[in-house]
Amino acid sequence: QDAELALLASLAKARASDLCEARMNEAVQLHGGIGVTDEFDLGLMVKRARVRQQGLGDGVFHRDRYARLSEAAGNVILCALVFGVSEDDLCTVKLD
Repeated sequence: QDAELALLASLAKARASDLCEARMNEAVQLHGGIGVTDEFDLGLMVKRARVRQQGLGDGVFHRDRYARLSEAAGNVILCALVFGVSEDDLCTVKLD
């Protein structure tokens, strides 16, 4: 059960990291150059988000961790959060 919890944690972290990065980039585009200055709160939030991604692992790190943990457990859970497919395509595949 601990292995499954680690898998699910990496899935959630990968999705959260990707979502945060996308929203921050959209916000900077929306607000233009002022979005990356210290005069506007968005600039501070972008810097903090990027530091946290480096410290806690970004989406790439957590997808990679998920793959390693899945391989060690002997199965791969194809998840909509990792591979960007609809939830209807969620399934489990056992490796031989």
